Amino acid sequence: MKTRIALLVGLGLLVGCSQETAAPESQTQAPVAEPADRVQVKIDNAMAGWVASGLKVAAGEELALFADGSLDVEGVVFEPRHLLWYRIGEQGIARNFSANQQVLQASADGEVFLTLRPSGLYWPDPQGTYPPGFSEAPAVPVEFTVDVVSIEGSAQQALLAMAAQGDADAAAAVEVLEAADPLPRGFEYLEYLGRSNVFANGASDGRSGISAATSDDFGIVKMPLDLPLNKSTRLSFDWLYEAIPALGPETDPASHDYLSIALEFDNGQDLTWMWSKELPADSHFGCPLPWWDSRETHYVLQSGEEGLGEWFSHDRNVLDDYVAAVDGEPPSRIVGVWFIAVSVFGRQPGAASFANVAISNGDQRFKVFAD
Repeated sequence: MKTRIALLVGLGLLVGCSQETAAPESQTQAPVAEPADRVQVKIDNAMAGWVASGLKVAAGEELALFADGSLDVEGVVFEPRHLLWYRIGEQGIARNFSANQQVLQASADGEVFLTLRPSGLYWPDPQGTYPPGFSEAPAVPVEFTVDVVSIEGSAQQALLAMAAQGDADAAAAVEVLEAADPLPRGFEYLEYLGRSNVFANGASDGRSGISAATSDDFGIVKMPLDLPLNKSTRLSFDWLYEAIPALGPETDPASHDYLSIALEFDNGQDLTWMWSKELPADSHFGCPLPWWDSRETHYVLQSGEEGLGEWFSHDRNVLDDYVAAVDGEPPSRIVGVWFIAVSVFGRQPGAASFANVAISNGDQRFKVFAD
């Protein structure tokens, strides 16, 4: 779920006065917030684990994080928002950078910690605990810097003032604030994967649903469910694809960019239905990415570019598709509905909308999006 920022708007209070005695100019203008403190943290080893910033904040205090740097992994260039995480206090909840420059509100008192989490590594707890011996592993040189800026008063005012003085990071953070879109009711980003600015409430033409637009990012949003899965269970939905991001077959890790709808099951598996760049309709394959390869299966419903920009309706028997695509004993319950958007490999634009999503069991029908 996108970070929500408490924007405290300073108000200039006019002091009552006669025509002969005007209020001093300083009393009629809104106070301008200033950065209270600013430190720069250098991350030069991908295996360093959590790095202390030296800056302590209080709960409710607003912060700006300005990150810079990149990492080239076999031709795929990762920016700070793809790899960097932060937490407040050693027992704080780990959160990812949803943008290279962002604003947040401290959830607790404590020191700000930063880390680079290698791609494909997932923590076992919300605090971001690395496996034993992680920091003793051979160093992997990287070059990232993060300016941690604590702000007294309104972060928005401070950032605007900093931007007016030529601070490009502050200007970028203001753009992130202004572009933030809420998710549909009941949805949140998968925390272990991280938040991004990919999804927005509502389909592209104003229908109740969800839309995704991305060109160099990734994200998964989920609504928790607890529904039975049996021979009568069906998933129905409408989708409109405007751009398919894959550079080649999505079975190749280097071109595994796609947008899709998925169901998560009580056995830890998820099945995701997608429109493929070139794989044939009714084909299916296991995810080619590490960690995900034992958890996720893809089912292709449409292929190619014919029909882009048009709405299509689908109605699937969930258990039939699961049995056809996934090995092993089938699950008995649906525990979540996901929407997925990935374009981090080829950095090509991807855009799609989903609406009229419903899961039915005979006469019982659950609608994912409220009208």
